[in-house]
Amino acid sequence: GASVDYVASRGEYLNGLLLADYLGFTFLDAAELICFHSDGTYDDETTQQWTQRLETQQSVVVPGFYGRKRDGSIKTLSRGGSDITGSIVARAVQADVYENWTDVSGFLMADPRIVDNPKVMRTVTYAELRELSYMGATVLHEDSIFPVRRAKIPINVRNTNAPDEP
Repeated sequence: GASVDYVASRGEYLNGLLLADYLGFTFLDAAELICFHSDGTYDDETTQQWTQRLETQQSVVVPGFYGRKRDGSIKTLSRGGSDITGSIVARAVQADVYENWTDVSGFLMADPRIVDNPKVMRTVTYAELRELSYMGATVLHEDSIFPVRRAKIPINVRNTNAPDEP
């Protein structure tokens, strides 16, 4: 009788519990931090209220890509939703930088499937970043830009496979 969103979120939830236990960190369920309206749209105002509890926490693991509606049912974000969760948490803790770890080293000037060895864009404005995401760049979810932009938190896209690259 569980919903598809609930089932889809459990791997992330359980992995978060394991990671928090392994690291000795506090686990905070994303369902207690990220809110959706009854129609499934993201509720930023309530989320900001709920995430205030992060301001007093140290060393926390928060699973990504889901939250809950006010009725308590689990709601998942779209593909790439962990980027959104990360930026919401970065805003809540007033981070100096939001690092988004992915499989590429930043944004490229061209699609690498079309152009061989495109150059990396070292600096991009929030507006350019959102436009690139909207136009199909899959490095960062387009909705992840709003929380950190409002808080003026810089975004640093890092490569998990090449962590020493800028």
